[in-house]
Amino acid sequence: MILVLIAAVSAGAEDRTPPAIRVLPADGADDVRVDSQMTVTFSEAVKLGNGAAISSRNAGSLFVFTQLDNNQSVEVSVSWSQSQKRLTIKPKKPLAFGGTYQFKIPAGKVIDRAGNGNQAVLVMFRTEEAGPPLGVSVQPTHGETDVPVDSLIRLTFNKPVTRANKTEITNDAIANIIKINDSKGRRVDFIGSWDADRRMITLDPVGNLNGGTTYTVTLLENKIMDRQGVKNPLVISNFTTRPALDTIAPVATINPAHGSSNVSLSPKITLQFAEDILLPDGTPLSSKAVKGMILFFDEKGAQIDYSATWNKSKRTMTLKVKGRLQNYTTYTLILPAGCVKDLAGNVNKQAAVTFTTGNR
Repeated sequence: MILVLIAAVSAGAEDRTPPAIRVLPADGADDVRVDSQMTVTFSEAVKLGNGAAISSRNAGSLFVFTQLDNNQSVEVSVSWSQSQKRLTIKPKKPLAFGGTYQFKIPAGKVIDRAGNGNQAVLVMFRTEEAGPPLGVSVQPTHGETDVPVDSLIRLTFNKPVTRANKTEITNDAIANIIKINDSKGRRVDFIGSWDADRRMITLDPVGNLNGGTTYTVTLLENKIMDRQGVKNPLVISNFTTRPALDTIAPVATINPAHGSSNVSLSPKITLQFAEDILLPDGTPLSSKAVKGMILFFDEKGAQIDYSATWNKSKRTMTLKVKGRLQNYTTYTLILPAGCVKDLAGNVNKQAAVTFTTGNR
């Protein structure tokens, strides 16, 4: 009686369940990437329906993969993983954009260890639409001026992209894709980062950029590719940084220099500026204004009469003494503070020189 019960239990445990099959992309999937591969995963160890072992060489006989739009078979490469019980199917070229595909495994193509054959599997999916041509926008924009010197530079693509060799873009690869140069052609070092979700490359120049300088950002040709296999054209974008803030007061170089001796009794005295200057109220400088602003006196404090001229192109004030100076006498010339300002609004500080004449 006990033996009969055991036999009954053993008979009830017989495996009659067909192997389950999971296919990706799943049935009904939409917007599938055109560079996708398919996977077929079995729930248990299987072999061909004729009992032969499955291999990468014969696994192509298990399925039919068709593009329904033109009723053409999809050319694929197939690999089989016995340990993972998985079939990987990779199209030899990208799938068509906006295409409808059918993947079918007929019933009985595989069997499990108990000899149960699979049920038929039918999967249909649709690929992503083509979308616009590959494009990239650059910030700062081309021709932009007054760009802060601490700005980041961003290149944003209008669709998913990879490197032209079909590998993913990495931070380390960016230096081989994009260049930054200043107006003299010198290369600007930067730290690059890639944000795949935003399809954005960010360039952070090492240190601040120079003020008042034009920079060129170059995306090298054929370095980036979209899913359709279209590579990028050469992209060149220029921008100019904000001029450096001028906080330096205008300074005059005076001749004769301070401490000079044996100066001529009929000297040509000049005050030359290194930058353009105006009167404090913003009006242009004139010879008449120069005459009224410079103090010139001898060692006893007596004022020295002189004529003055202003040469705008040379940024030079010239003083000529009326008459002659005295032999072996010390003279002082002073340009008081606040007499002129530069184009940035910085006013001059007081400048003074003392010199001594000779006997001629």
